[in-house]
Amino acid sequence: MKLSKGFKALLYAACGALYATGVAVRLLATRGLVDRGLGPEPMPARTSILIAHSVVGLAFLVLFGCLWSAHVEPGLRRKRSGAADRFCSRRSGS
Repeated sequence: MKLSKGFKALLYAACGALYATGVAVRLLATRGLVDRGLGPEPMPARTSILIAHSVVGLAFLVLFGCLWSAHVEPGLRRKRSGAADRFCSRRSGS
């Protein structure tokens, strides 16, 4: 089953946003430390970016669930033919 362009765009946007916010959280945790007199502490922006990362992660999980049910499962149920059938039958031991 082919995926629509809109769904692909949403999936790619979610993947990109998840990666970007993850990198931002990591950079702020390691290099974005502020010394306020009691030692190095994370920047206040780290909390906001971490919240955005979790929201994007939840959206990605929903999109991945839709992808799995609409695209992957029908492909797994379809009868294999040719090289894929021979490869899978050898791997499963039958």
